[in-house]
Amino acid sequence: MTLLVERSLLEKQLEDFFEKHSEEKLLLHTDIGAWGLLKGPKERNEILAAYVESLSKASSGRSLFFPVFNYDYGRSRRYDVLHDRCQVGALNEYIRLQNPGKRTRTPMFNFSEWPKASFSLIPSENPFEESSLWGELCQRNGRICFLGADFSANTFIHYIEEKKGIGYRYLKPMPGVVVVGTEEDRVNFFFRARPRVDRAVEYDWDRLEADLVREHLLDCQPLGIGKILTYNAKDLLEYWLGRLEDDEFFFLTDASKAKIAELRRSKPYPFHFEDFEQEVEK
Repeated sequence: MTLLVERSLLEKQLEDFFEKHSEEKLLLHTDIGAWGLLKGPKERNEILAAYVESLSKASSGRSLFFPVFNYDYGRSRRYDVLHDRCQVGALNEYIRLQNPGKRTRTPMFNFSEWPKASFSLIPSENPFEESSLWGELCQRNGRICFLGADFSANTFIHYIEEKKGIGYRYLKPMPGVVVVGTEEDRVNFFFRARPRVDRAVEYDWDRLEADLVREHLLDCQPLGIGKILTYNAKDLLEYWLGRLEDDEFFFLTDASKAKIAELRRSKPYPFHFEDFEQEVEK
């Protein structure tokens, strides 16, 4: 059964969080189910509006980035900026709907910034390249936060893999179109995909989270019936790049490492798209 929480408690916890961390740019992975249901509001949009109002009040005008990912592009090769729904959370979809045009133009891995746009909307051909929002977040000393969301929602890990050029994922071409209203633009989209093999790339999230807590890189604070996990993007980038220098497979479970070792006996390494999937039309 969902537990009810007082809005005043939630706002105090959010205020404590933002007072503790000084970064002006924050990326928020959210799961409002772990915040608790606010006492008072009954309608869905009324509840979501109250959450956003509490966030806005606590953050005092800082730039908040909400992932509004939609993975349908992988099948359709068409990204409709204004109409494709967010597939990663009710609060994030609510944010998207407030101003659909403020959504970034990169297929699949796109964001809405609140309350005003300060980052580029221009599409990245590779969603984890240096010029992507992830790279810009590091350059501007941003912070990544999990407001009720599990640490395994940590998409930033793929930006670090791209920086390192890890070999257990391969660059997959996915050309298509980005649609904004009546305008359609071709995009030579690609990203580093995992091989389509069971257990080939599985992340050891519990170990990674515990390691960051020991290293004092991951902070934890209460939020409603859940918690906030958070780290500074540049700090984590530097730490994880160092760990990958020592062990390219540091992120992975033991079973995943064993599967990759097995694949390397029959496939060239680093892995290549053509060795796992058929060529797509360009």
